[in-house]
Amino acid sequence: MIICESEKCTGCGMCVDCCIVCAIEMKKVEHGFYYPTIDSEKCIDCGQCKRKCPANDTSIKGQKQLGIYSAWNKNKAKRSKATSGGIFSLLAEKILENDGLVAGVAWDDSFHTEHVLINSVDELCRLNGSKYVQSHTNLIYRQIKNTLDNGKSVLFSGTPCQNHALRLFLGKDYTDLYLIDLVCHGVPSEDIFDRYLNERSNNGSKIIKQIRLRHKKPYWDWSYVTIDFENSESYSELTTDDSYFTLFNVGYSLRKSCSQCKYANMKRFGDITLADFWGFTANSFKQSNYLRGVSLVMVNTYKGQKLFQIISNDIIYEETSEKKALKSNKSLQEPYFISEDKINAFWSDYDIGTSIDELRDKYTGKPFTIPKLLWLRRVKHMYWWLVKRNE
Repeated sequence: MIICESEKCTGCGMCVDCCIVCAIEMKKVEHGFYYPTIDSEKCIDCGQCKRKCPANDTSIKGQKQLGIYSAWNKNKAKRSKATSGGIFSLLAEKILENDGLVAGVAWDDSFHTEHVLINSVDELCRLNGSKYVQSHTNLIYRQIKNTLDNGKSVLFSGTPCQNHALRLFLGKDYTDLYLIDLVCHGVPSEDIFDRYLNERSNNGSKIIKQIRLRHKKPYWDWSYVTIDFENSESYSELTTDDSYFTLFNVGYSLRKSCSQCKYANMKRFGDITLADFWGFTANSFKQSNYLRGVSLVMVNTYKGQKLFQIISNDIIYEETSEKKALKSNKSLQEPYFISEDKINAFWSDYDIGTSIDELRDKYTGKPFTIPKLLWLRRVKHMYWWLVKRNE
């Protein structure tokens, strides 16, 4: 049985969860990306995996927005640890404090990414921070269903395709399920990230202690990739100069399905959509402290509206327009696309062992540069509201 066309497979892993005879396993195939493989001896040809696969669902039922906001957490410490405005951790805290559980992405001991289900605020630090690698879902859809069926509430955070997969797996709406979908740029493979880490650690001779792929040092708008080693050394490079981040940012290292992503629009599968609010300009004095991180928050459902109201006293926020939301994130309008010839050449070089730095130099160079007079640009964005008020 073929579950879906391979170039449309998002690697969401839901087919593994819905197979009642455990005949499906996610295995590394091309360039280190995971795809489902079926054990023909176990398979009973029920067709459940094919029917539920998000790639085969042509009736996109995403929601348009009830409200769109710029926002950040009032708690400075929690905001500083977040990739953008610290909204996810605040939402998660509210669920955990009410005896619910939170599903999100954590690093494992090998710095691979996996979805985990946590039940305490003490564990929330594992889920903080963006991790630009495709996550292993590890039967998370089954775990969430069991939790919901036992009367517990769950907050799930993941990519739009994972949100879609969870909705299809459950087959019905649960009152106590809250979904957060991220504005997703696309997902690189585990293998390309492993090669990058191996090069940064001198072929593994330096043991990695911590990875922050978007480290505010000290500001959010021009952040750093920071890798701390156990020997007290650190690697730190602007995301615009780091080779792994640049290949991701331009779109070379992404999964095939990402170039034709059907979720790159304003019809969302989460109750709330979270993203960085790129290009943000303060509209009032209370927003002038945006440099420590600002989130774009799209409230898509009445459940999302309820969640947003619960955290409203703990955040600085202001309503914004769909036009500004679209301008802030390309992935709300279209997927990242590179011609097939260029992508094939890139992966051919990758397959023969070309280093990540060499791949970046050959295929992208350094396309992003810090603006001249960055401090002046920042001041302008912080106090533009004064100019407008005096016009």
